[in-house]
Amino acid sequence: MLVSLIYVFKQVLSANLDLFYILSLILLIKSLIKKEKYLIKLLYVIYIILFYTGIQIIFLNTSIDLIRYFVSSFKLILNFNLLFYIIKKIKFININKIIKNISYIFFIILVFALILRNNNILWRLNDYVNTFEEVRLRFFYYEPSELGFQVAIIIIIFVFKIYTKKIINKKDFCIIIFLSIILSLTSAYGAIISLMLALIPILFKSFKLNSYKKLLIAYSIILISIVIIYLNFYKISDSYIVQRGLSIISGEDGSVNYRFDIGLNIMINALKNTNLLGVGLSNANTDNFIIEYSNFGLVEVIANSFMYVITELGVLAVVFLVYLLIKCLISAKINNSILKLSLIIYIFSYQIAGGYFSNPTNWIIYGIILSNIKDEELFGRKD
Repeated sequence: MLVSLIYVFKQVLSANLDLFYILSLILLIKSLIKKEKYLIKLLYVIYIILFYTGIQIIFLNTSIDLIRYFVSSFKLILNFNLLFYIIKKIKFININKIIKNISYIFFIILVFALILRNNNILWRLNDYVNTFEEVRLRFFYYEPSELGFQVAIIIIIFVFKIYTKKIINKKDFCIIIFLSIILSLTSAYGAIISLMLALIPILFKSFKLNSYKKLLIAYSIILISIVIIYLNFYKISDSYIVQRGLSIISGEDGSVNYRFDIGLNIMINALKNTNLLGVGLSNANTDNFIIEYSNFGLVEVIANSFMYVITELGVLAVVFLVYLLIKCLISAKINNSILKLSLIIYIFSYQIAGGYFSNPTNWIIYGIILSNIKDEELFGRKD
């Protein structure tokens, strides 16, 4: 239950003080006491971070804000600790129980949110970021898009559960329905698109195994739930999803332009200016950096997970991301895992569109993907 509560309330203190960091710190202390073998890998990570920072300082004369650098480095280390811990301990973690508890908590909060429509804690009112839909569901997350990101992961796992079972579980379908309602009320366009892409492998596999009927029902539930919510709250001509889609196609969507065009231009120029080494860990989130690249359209930080980390760590980040993707694909192939493939598509496509590289949820998913656990070991064919 603790992990489920952390998942739902992870940003209740602050967006930067994710509760999973605290959990990872506790697990790290516990592992140090037990002298877990995976800690050797964590030491390698620390060494690489320090060594690369030294190269940036020597060759680029990069100035480092020690406090920012320590915080960013510590977050990265805690994320790697989560990754290594989950890879090692995944078989002792009851994922089925965790996602059910998360869903029940989400349902309770949804009921309160629908009753308290004008509550500025559960809802973002007058959203200045999204000009098409100003009222968006966010629960206790900092941003509505973060709620959408978290909910979509649970939907993927529940759809996979339906795929693994010979007998259709009505409770799982009900959970998918209200999770889809939550997702649609967040207006998290990136999460919705990434979710649809991630479910494609499960759908194809279902056709191959002649079990596509129950998956078609699941997909229909997701799509219908989203459509019903939008058509119920807005006229079709005023629908957020229609307006946003047309805006993206015409190239007039400010959010997409900021995430892709502006982010890409800044990343390329930052790499050129640093001979591909990057500006330094934590340096892409400073006032000096924002001022330097404000003529490119930078207002706050680069709103793209991969572009942000490549801007800071340059060639090291590129090598790591390519290595990570290859390792994830190999793990999915070796374990013949449809779920892992779906999670790969989701987690990478979402981060291409936005997200935060330091989000602990990303690293938890990486841990599940890179573990040796097989699909049938996660849930099996029986409840």
